[in-house]
Amino acid sequence: MLLLRDEQVPLLLKRKHVVSGYRPLNQPTLFYVKSAFSPHNEVFNFWTHLLPAIILFFAYFVPELMSPLPRVPVLILQVGILLLLIASSSAHLMHSRSELDHVFWFLIDFSGIALFGITIGLQRYSSSDHMSLAMKIVSFVVGHASYNEIFLLKL
Repeated sequence: MLLLRDEQVPLLLKRKHVVSGYRPLNQPTLFYVKSAFSPHNEVFNFWTHLLPAIILFFAYFVPELMSPLPRVPVLILQVGILLLLIASSSAHLMHSRSELDHVFWFLIDFSGIALFGITIGLQRYSSSDHMSLAMKIVSFVVGHASYNEIFLLKL
């Protein structure tokens, strides 16, 4: 696969510290799917999101679902995590096709983050009777830190 340098891709697709390894634009969808198995600037991001999703699904989600008494709060949380990881891995794999695809796939990525937030709220609400004070404090601190990173620090 012929990879591009940063001056060969639109500004929207450039990353500050990545000077090469960009995939060619406007290729068929199958090209980007196959690119998961060849080196480029997004391959690490793709696999570090997809592999945990696969592990979570087979090691935790399926056994919980098949258990005699599946815990709904745990399943809700696991679905949220799976949605987040799958949306993110899909975005990292497919966003390089064009500027429009870049926007579309990162909206999918952000939707996965939003759905994860919703499922965390549902999970916390559904198990609130059993939540210790320490877990409530940790949930608040982690949620507050995430809010600061996203909205205040603009990372």
